[in-house]
Parts: sequence; structure tokens; C-alpha cells
Amino acid sequence: MSFHNPENMSEIRQDLLYTETHMWVKVEDNRARIGFTDFKQNELGDIMFVLLPEPDKEIKKGENMGETECIKTVEPFSSPISGKVLSVNPAIDENPGVINRSPYDDGWLLEMLITEPTELDSLLSPEDYSSLSA
Repeated sequence: MSFHNPENMSEIRQDLLYTETHMWVKVEDNRARIGFTDFKQNELGDIMFVLLPEPDKEIKKGENMGETECIKTVEPFSSPISGKVLSVNPAIDENPGVINRSPYDDGWLLEMLITEPTELDSLLSPEDYSSLSA
């Protein structure tokens, strides 16, 4: 289920957790799939390249985990949680624009093994994220 925030028309899905930096986290058992929100991909504009960490890399919450290159800027992004990178989305290497077209489905960034489950408590609910991005 999802809804659109009437203020900015960005999609916010109810089955995800969010960060104040406009990333989403989908938790399944001890794994997390992470990506940019619809709002973030709109703010970035056309994404030309994404640098992602290698599988098996350990990343702490708040550490730089990659960067996006857009037409006008290069922007680093930080990890919303601590974990070990299990996989990166191969579709992003082939066509980074998939993030703009499908930020929640085909345009996910990476999957991590969650190493600090209590950090999930600091992420935003869809309702809290909606009021943040309003």
C-alpha cells in the first residue's frame, strides 16, 4: 500500500521505514533492502551514475556508502543502518536511470545484513516521514 503526499506528490509506501535524508529501508528478517525515496530521486534529477560499496563490506550507520552523479551534481549518501553489504542492484550499473523510474521496486540500491537491529528504532515511520517531507 502507498499514498501520495499532496504537498509534493511524492509516493510514500506504508511497508517501509525512512530516514530524514530521504532513503527507504525495507526490513525482512535480518536483512534490509535500501534505496532512495521518490522525493529524493525527484530532487536529484536525472541520475547518470551510482557508486555503491562492494559486497561483504561492513558499513556503520552514518558512514558514507556511495555517491550519485546527476546532471548538475555529485552527491554522497550515508548508510541508514549498520550492516554488511550482501548485494548491490545489478540493474543500476546497466541503467542508473531505473532509480528515477522505479525508486521503490526496480531501482533499489543494495541489500544488507543488519548487524545492529536496535538502529531500526531510529528510522521514521511512513506517517512521520510524510510529515517531514510535507
